[in-house]
Amino acid sequence: MTSLRERIGELFMIGYPGTDPSAASDLIQRHHVGGIILFTRNIRNAAHAREVCLHLQELRARVSDMPLFIAIDQEGGCVARITEGVTIFPGNMALGATGSEEFARQAGRVTARELAALGITVNFAPVLDISTLPRNPGVGARSFGSDPAMVSRLASAMISGLQENGLCAAAKHFPGLGEARIDSHDDLPVVDHPRARIEKVELAPFRAAVKAGVAFVMTAHCSFPALDETGAPATLSAPLLKDLLRGRMKYEGVVITDCLEMGAVEKRYEAPQSARLAFHAGADMLLICHTREKQVAAIDSLARSAETGEIDEERIDQSSARIRSIKENLKNIPAESAYTPQTKLSEEIAARAVTLVQNENNFVPLRLRHSDRLVVVTPRFEVLTKVEDAAQHNKGFLNEVKRFHQNLTHLEISVRPDAGEIRRTIEKCANADVLIILTYNLHLNPPQRECVQALLDLGRPAVVAAVRDPHDLAFISGAEATIATYSFRKCSLKALAGVLFGKIKAEGSLPIRLQ
Repeated sequence: MTSLRERIGELFMIGYPGTDPSAASDLIQRHHVGGIILFTRNIRNAAHAREVCLHLQELRARVSDMPLFIAIDQEGGCVARITEGVTIFPGNMALGATGSEEFARQAGRVTARELAALGITVNFAPVLDISTLPRNPGVGARSFGSDPAMVSRLASAMISGLQENGLCAAAKHFPGLGEARIDSHDDLPVVDHPRARIEKVELAPFRAAVKAGVAFVMTAHCSFPALDETGAPATLSAPLLKDLLRGRMKYEGVVITDCLEMGAVEKRYEAPQSARLAFHAGADMLLICHTREKQVAAIDSLARSAETGEIDEERIDQSSARIRSIKENLKNIPAESAYTPQTKLSEEIAARAVTLVQNENNFVPLRLRHSDRLVVVTPRFEVLTKVEDAAQHNKGFLNEVKRFHQNLTHLEISVRPDAGEIRRTIEKCANADVLIILTYNLHLNPPQRECVQALLDLGRPAVVAAVRDPHDLAFISGAEATIATYSFRKCSLKALAGVLFGKIKAEGSLPIRLQ
């Protein structure tokens, strides 16, 4: 029989610093946390991730017969914590551009088999937020697209692919962050749409996920006044979690908060208070990703509330039962060796996703003479949002282009270039015969937009490729051709080069409305 303190600890999922999982030993063995979330800071590569998971479960086995949830954000696209030794897919919006449920299911299947072989048990994916607001800073290409029916179809397929192959999926961020005008990592967004609109658009994919039997639903730190007139974030809202998700939508799985250290919550409540409020509102698990002192304080506070009777033990038992029902079926003991990355599948999805949005006079595929001076302008692939924690270089794209054309000059610009950098870039492009320009969330970065538009105003023949959010393409004019890849991953840049030089036919369709 577990003690009350042990049952309280089971309600928490925590992160820890560094690459040594022993840093979590006290929280696992003394505070009895039920789950660990891994970030890039914790794992060097797939082989190391396997060692970490094994060590964490060994720590847990000393104090409990129930395994830990070991979770990760391996969405594909711009959010992937492990980038070596596993398949990196181009992400949800690329899948949306293919329109293929089978691709979504296969991406889920491969991701699940690879992560399960490492000992990971939960993938905080897929993102179910609908991309209807171009200036949304936190969702973008993490979304499947702007059509609720399409998002529902592909999300359900991905959930099936994940959960039929040994991994728990998590539908996020309930009830939908697509219309958030600020990033909840920074502050609290407010979505002011009427209930009827939210029911029709934002909630549609979550109803599909519930029907698909998704193991976890992750809450949004976002206010929906039409659904809760108090203006409380969904994470702390009983009308949203108890009345809507549990009551009307009949969800029976585990409700987990997004990280309680994010600005939308932390600017208003300290961790002990937000943990109590979220649990009272209907959350089963409380996610605190970074700070040990806050994790311990929240656990102690919830335990005291239980010991004094402020929290009913029956309520604790309900959450414990939901958690246990999933854990009893976990079998993800790290394998002796991981799966071989399915590079061919990721490249096939990326190639099918590439979308030729505009192509005046069939400018693409490019028809270059050996003597033509090609200038390729690429942004540095920097971390743009707080949900990302690693970027990648763009040399792979240059190598692919050089396979087709050798007379090439490469210019790398900052995501937010200053006036001097813009001037120098323009000077270096003035004599180009053809320009290839990549954009990287240009629509949210006015200096990058100014630079790219100035290059197009030179009047040189140019193709612009948005290698992240395709909304970029609505913010520039004057290019002979525009392309969306939805991803800056290696598979997508290889596909882009193939389309530019006629090796691949662009077959993708825009899964959003350009605004």
